[in-house]
Amino acid sequence: MLRAKLDGTRALDESSAGLALDFVCYFSSSAAALGDGGGCDYASANRFLMAYADYREAQRTAGRRQGRTVALCWPLWRAGGMGAVGSEAIEHYLRSSGQRYLEQAEGLQAWERALHGGQGQRLVLAGEPQRLRAMLNRRYGVEAARPAAGELGPQVLADVQGRIAAILKLPLERQRADSNFADLGFDSIGLAQLSRQLSAHFGFDVAPSVFFNYSTPARLSQHLAETQRAALSARYAVAEERVEPVEMVEPAAPVATAAAEAGDGVAIIGLSVRTAGAEDADELWRLLLEGRKQIAEVPAERWDWRPYYGGAGAADNRIASNRGAFLAELDAFDSLFFEISPREAQWMDPRQRLMLQEAWRAFEDAGYTGARLRGSDCGVYIGVEESAAQPEASGLATSHHNGILAARISYVLDLKGPNLALNTACSSGLAAVHSACQSVLRGECGMALAGGVNVLNSPLTYLALSQSGMLSSDGECYAFDERANGLVPGEAVAAVVLKRESQARGDGDAIYGVIRASGMNYDGRTNGITAPSGLAQATLIERLYRDHAIDPADIAYVIAHGTGTKLGDPVEVNSLAEVFARGTDARAFCALGSIKPLIGHTFAASGVVSLIAMLMAIRHRQIPPLANHQQNNEFLKLDQSAFYINKAPSPWGANRRGMRLGALSAFGMSGTNVHVVVEEPAAGVDEPNLAAPPEALGSLVPLSAKRPGLLKLYAQRLRRHLLAAGRDGAQGGHPAPDLSSIAFTLQTGREAMKYRAIFHARDVDDLIGKLGDYADAAAGEESDDGDGGELAVRWRRGEEVDWAALYGLCRPARVRLPTYPFRAPEDADPPASSAAPDGGTPPRKALHPLVHEKLLA
Repeated sequence: MLRAKLDGTRALDESSAGLALDFVCYFSSSAAALGDGGGCDYASANRFLMAYADYREAQRTAGRRQGRTVALCWPLWRAGGMGAVGSEAIEHYLRSSGQRYLEQAEGLQAWERALHGGQGQRLVLAGEPQRLRAMLNRRYGVEAARPAAGELGPQVLADVQGRIAAILKLPLERQRADSNFADLGFDSIGLAQLSRQLSAHFGFDVAPSVFFNYSTPARLSQHLAETQRAALSARYAVAEERVEPVEMVEPAAPVATAAAEAGDGVAIIGLSVRTAGAEDADELWRLLLEGRKQIAEVPAERWDWRPYYGGAGAADNRIASNRGAFLAELDAFDSLFFEISPREAQWMDPRQRLMLQEAWRAFEDAGYTGARLRGSDCGVYIGVEESAAQPEASGLATSHHNGILAARISYVLDLKGPNLALNTACSSGLAAVHSACQSVLRGECGMALAGGVNVLNSPLTYLALSQSGMLSSDGECYAFDERANGLVPGEAVAAVVLKRESQARGDGDAIYGVIRASGMNYDGRTNGITAPSGLAQATLIERLYRDHAIDPADIAYVIAHGTGTKLGDPVEVNSLAEVFARGTDARAFCALGSIKPLIGHTFAASGVVSLIAMLMAIRHRQIPPLANHQQNNEFLKLDQSAFYINKAPSPWGANRRGMRLGALSAFGMSGTNVHVVVEEPAAGVDEPNLAAPPEALGSLVPLSAKRPGLLKLYAQRLRRHLLAAGRDGAQGGHPAPDLSSIAFTLQTGREAMKYRAIFHARDVDDLIGKLGDYADAAAGEESDDGDGGELAVRWRRGEEVDWAALYGLCRPARVRLPTYPFRAPEDADPPASSAAPDGGTPPRKALHPLVHEKLLA
């Protein structure tokens, strides 16, 4: 150690003595000034560097060297290569001396200052200034130099720590400036109190969200010193020093993004969703537009809440509320439809059953079933959190396994692409969407299903949320509102089918919207592992917009994560506002929304549900109102921002590019952040082909089901959908589908099953009438019109028909139509005496919800 530094320093100086240098900088160590226990040679060698710097500077003064001489005594760098980071002995040394690791940006800044300053030797230390000065005073017997007049950080820190001491009754000597506020003892109520006290003390606004971005007293103080320099200088009567600016490049955390090549985005070609109060996307849209809240008492079939909740304010309450948003018919599952044994189905996690059915519906909605799907490289990405396994399922390894939840979809449908179950807490579903986008754009799979699911089948979620203070005490979600007091849990299952945009256009798929950009990152170390980071959220969104050339001024609607928490909502909104402000000076042009006040926080499913809500808003060209909002949360900074709260349904006009562009976010309790930008599909992509198909094909509308009772239900749904589509078209929405598109979609986009009916119609109105006659017929008397020619006869009696081949090149576009009406057997089948439409043997009366018929005596 000694020889290398001594000989190397002398050799370097002698060889460069005649060069016209600007400077020579020797990198010494703080060990030269503070010592190094067990490393005397290391400390001595670095002390030599300091002495040699003095020698060389004297030579320069005498004219025998050129370039000033600087010696820097460095502490331990966090990113250093000496292997000391993480050592127990080193960590103890740093804590006991009031030091911490030097960050890279701090070190570079210190080096720049040393090169521009007048002192030849500098000792650089990172940590708590008061303790560091005390240590130097003890070691050298003199008071260390105080900070320069313009360095406000230590004075701000002293005031911040004084307020902390007053609120927490925590003496200064027990406070560490680099401790997270949560570690010091702050909860959300305490942080709000600290916000008010600091705002009053300094005379400027210190919002609670700043504690999540700058999560220690030291970081907060430095941030305030940098951003409120004029106010603080006046307060402390300090004259600001004029220094030459030093350009600093802040290192950016890596952000995973799905980058479309040559403008190619990811098209959403199919979707399916179920929430409280909504069985499909159309019902969800009407619910959102009308502002109908679906929050109610925990149903008895989920779990008995009475042992946990005795009423509002009851002293023995173990949960803060007994309210949530719950799915209807949770156990309506047709196991034999998916070739799953009734015994296995009985013990399956309900999330597995829900996700399997919704995946089928999403693929049907996209027009991909049967041979078009089986054996393909389609990927499956499902966001799902941990569940509470039921005791009786303990012997079935597959019943409650999240990996099996995703794998079961690929297994049943025989899909060969990637298959992943993702858990990033509340952002799981949108993380699944982002991961699926990356896979599609990279060519790992030609198509992908992304989804999320959440079921509240145990009181454990309520207990955990109540203990952490996250559960709303009155069972209401007040997103962005002054009354915000916590979240309301909800159930949902949702899925979307994704394909590269150019491929979807070439395949003639109906496109709901195009994902122009998606990205994901992580908070890093914050004020507690569940505390959000506005800085990380802003970094993600800003970099995503920059990388994908997205102008915030083009975005008219943002569906935020918005769970209704007093401090979490402002962290998200204020970060969004900062990013938008950097991209545009326009004000109050972007509606800020959240769907959680109506259907609760659906956790792993929430991001996918928000995505589908955004797609429906784009389709209907309307922005729904934000429910449960009266007065803005006091910590929101909406004034003079890009955002406004939409109080009533409003038209969504096109932006300057003639398109509608929206964005949505999901942030996990784990710290994983996801942001997605969605654009309206280009005009004409999902409109019917103008080429007329053969009349004999374009007038045949088939329906089929695996059980006869479901055919009537299917006919009822199709009739209601066509009536609603006609109304929407008359009111200026998307044009109603024509008969040939309806026929083509049901012929080629649905799997032909055992029980069948086919309708020969002149036009859509004629079809609506025939569907009504079929649905209204008495049990056992249902019949299609028996018309349609030989092709209809062949299909009706069970033959396979290659409909697509019959069309040739004159293929209409596929359109949105109702998907398979899954129902429990006892709700779907007619009485045993009823006849099947094809004259086959009617099924026997159901023996059990998961048993269709008795096969053996």
